Amino acid sequence: MVVTNFRILAIDHQNNKLNILHLLPNIDDVIVMNIHRVSQSIGYGVYTGYRTRVGTRFSSGTSKTVGDIIFIENTQKSSWIGIPDPTGLKNFIKSIKKTMYDPLTKLETKVSGSGIPCRGCGLQNPKNSKFCDNCGKNLASVCSKCGTSNPLNSSFCSKCGFSLQ
Repeated sequence: MVVTNFRILAIDHQNNKLNILHLLPNIDDVIVMNIHRVSQSIGYGVYTGYRTRVGTRFSSGTSKTVGDIIFIENTQKSSWIGIPDPTGLKNFIKSIKKTMYDPLTKLETKVSGSGIPCRGCGLQNPKNSKFCDNCGKNLASVCSKCGTSNPLNSSFCSKCGFSLQ
């Protein structure tokens, strides 16, 4: 498995190909399961003697954490078994996702920022709203001179210029 800053790929050694498994922006969640330690050790010794044994022994060992990782994308699950350091991989993928540019999120921010903020709950409401969609508070003040509705944060009427305060 190869993780780039935008994709998760699988290496097909038989055909010398990289297969795209997931695009990082599409991954909804990453789950780690079945974490355990795997140890490997190698040892050998040389002994000589008839009644008394004299010799040397050498051994070395390593231990690593392995586990299963599950990618969830649009309610579909993709599992990988026996991944070394699955928690580290999960944290790495989540940190990449946090730093990715998501044009849809930027668009939502622009659209929501162009509405009328509610003084009661802070929700951005559509421009033509007279009442908050969340708490029902009045969002407009009516001009006493011409009767035009104006946003609450306006100091002057948008139609006749009369002071609203």
